[in-house]
Amino acid sequence: MTQFQRASWLAVLLVTLVAFGLLIPRLPALGDESITLTADTEVGMATATVTIPAGWDLDIAASSQQIPVASRDGVEVTTTDAVWLGESSDLLRNVATLLFDGAALVDGAAVIPDVVARADAPAGGDSSREVWRLTPTEAADQDAPVRVDVIREGQGVVLVAARGATNDVSALSDAIDAISASVELDLSGLDVQVGT
Repeated sequence: MTQFQRASWLAVLLVTLVAFGLLIPRLPALGDESITLTADTEVGMATATVTIPAGWDLDIAASSQQIPVASRDGVEVTTTDAVWLGESSDLLRNVATLLFDGAALVDGAAVIPDVVARADAPAGGDSSREVWRLTPTEAADQDAPVRVDVIREGQGVVLVAARGATNDVSALSDAIDAISASVELDLSGLDVQVGT
């Protein structure tokens, strides 16, 4: 290898290192972090879809991870999906523990609705749609959501959590209700099996 070839390879190596070390990591910062929706937009998740109304800002990075985050007028609405094989009462307790500070849950950090077990529920989970709303109490963390809608259909679960000032969330409650109502669960491509 001649001295010229070595110098050429060194130059190529330096350009590559600069590109991968300095330029490429900065590319995401060059684009928009969110987009203001001009029309109602359906966003997919792993087992569900949700429609975000026009006029809301949609976080591009979060949506690309199948966790839509929409914001408007100081309110942030995060939508996430999951699969739950247990009882609905256990689901609500676990959601409250995770989102409203589990340590304070004993002191009543969240208002948890009573869930009556239904005798006609088929084995493997009830396929009818059930919706509950969890709200914080004074014992909840400062950063706790103002409200969380828990939507369950069979084994599929979607959480719609609204954060922001209580007055702002109240002012947008109709829009947040519309977001929750637009959730469509689809577990048809998912084979849930319980191991023993």
